[in-house]
Amino acid sequence: MRKSGVGDHAAQNSIIMHGVATSSIVKGVRTTVISLHSDQNGVRIDKWLWAARFFKTRSLAQAAVAGGKVKLHGERVKPAKEIRSGDDLTICIGEYEWRITVKGLAGRRGPAAVAVQLYEEREESRARRIAQIADRKAHGSVWGERKGRPTKRERRQIIRFRAGE
Repeated sequence: MRKSGVGDHAAQNSIIMHGVATSSIVKGVRTTVISLHSDQNGVRIDKWLWAARFFKTRSLAQAAVAGGKVKLHGERVKPAKEIRSGDDLTICIGEYEWRITVKGLAGRRGPAAVAVQLYEEREESRARRIAQIADRKAHGSVWGERKGRPTKRERRQIIRFRAGE
């Protein structure tokens, strides 16, 4: 008989949530939820953004926070700033903006099903993002029409245009 945990395929993740202490299994992954104590300081904002799957790497999360793309209660912060449950964040990635409330803290990156439980997105933020995506799909893209290098005819047109003919 094998001991569970060592060599087991199910990964174990821990989430710190305010006032909750439960254990559950989501798609074969055991998730342990630990209650937040008053002596707990929180988690670095860049680490939390990475764990919540807003950024693929911690260095991308650090660069976004340092560049002012992430705001805590409407204020710019440094990557080492610690966040707590209940904090309001505004995250700008490309042309999209998320306005979220932190529900839980995590220092490790886990599966997407667990990461979604770490925050709650506001309805107006979600509606605005969905509208932006719909507009983008409706208008199409210039880059979508263009494929590969210019043809000989297009290259001659470009040369004539640059020469001022």
